[in-house]
Amino acid sequence: IGFAAIELPQAGLGSKTVITETALGPKAETKLMGNIGTQNQLWAIHGCCVAVVSAFGIPLRVVRPSEWRKEVLGNGRIEGKESKKECRIRLERHKVHVPNEDAAEAGAILFWLHARYRRFLAEEEALAKIAAGRK
Repeated sequence: IGFAAIELPQAGLGSKTVITETALGPKAETKLMGNIGTQNQLWAIHGCCVAVVSAFGIPLRVVRPSEWRKEVLGNGRIEGKESKKECRIRLERHKVHVPNEDAAEAGAILFWLHARYRRFLAEEEALAKIAAGRK
């Protein structure tokens, strides 16, 4: 394996304000969206993946969802099912067939990483040529 990428888990659970009617009138409550246990589990799995990949000396790129989505999908704000559906469409245009939408997002991250890695190699080659010209 020449390189690897892992998506950064969400930074927080997020919240929403819910207004309920009570006998005394409307009452606004802030409720957390998601599950703290799931969030902790995602961060633990993320840490394990980073540790294993690093132990094997494989270059690793940790990427925010908005970063790869902006480059691959053209919009970093697409989320959830819409993002997964769009990823699947993009991969199928390249004749890459995936079993489900989660695999489609993983494939889209791979496309993102591949594009970045090629740019990185091109920069390294250019720097090597400059250094060779100075000798």
